[in-house]
Amino acid sequence: MQDSAFKTDLMNIRLGWSARAAVTQRAAVLMGMDDSADAYELALEIEALQQAEAETFDLGWREGADDQEEWLLDRTVWAKMAVQAHRLRRSFWMPVGATPAQAATEARRIYFDPAITAADVFSASRAVSPITQIAAE
Repeated sequence: MQDSAFKTDLMNIRLGWSARAAVTQRAAVLMGMDDSADAYELALEIEALQQAEAETFDLGWREGADDQEEWLLDRTVWAKMAVQAHRLRRSFWMPVGATPAQAATEARRIYFDPAITAADVFSASRAVSPITQIAAE
């Protein structure tokens, strides 16, 4: 995305505007992208806009406990849901050592989406997604 558009959207959110339009627009674009550095950057923009809104409106984001690890929804699954519910966080927390099947069960419960499978979730600390590989390079 354009850096100036992101800065403008971020400033507007900090001034009290909703992140809905900015997040929805970016999520719609993200759904049509392949795994790439651009997709990774766009996902980071969406997360930053969501975080700015949470801070502005004192919504808070849940962080994991010491005995938990962060899991993430697949980019396209998360983007599809974010178009409808722009405050949808991509990450969720599971006990350390949880399996993808257990994480998928929890994701289905959290996100009210019975279609989420073990292939749609990954541990942020244990798995290396194609986007993480690109970002690391």
